[in-house]
Amino acid sequence: MPAKKVRFTTLDLKAGIATIRKRFIGVRVANIYDVDNKTYLIKFSKPDDKGVLLIESATRIHTTEFDWPKGLIPSGFSMK
Repeated sequence: MPAKKVRFTTLDLKAGIATIRKRFIGVRVANIYDVDNKTYLIKFSKPDDKGVLLIESATRIHTTEFDWPKGLIPSGFSMK
């Protein structure tokens, strides 16, 4: 049985970005939240469309409808 895949490869990232690009072209970034030190939520918005992109460093990148818990105070990285 092959070993379970744990990290993103370049091919995974390319496929993910191609899918996300179709969804978020022309949409502005409304907010960026840090869920933890490796996971970020990017909230996109335009008048007739909204969406949330979840990015976890080296593990996953996808859109989500789940309401993730957000920290009360943003990290320095999120504030830049």
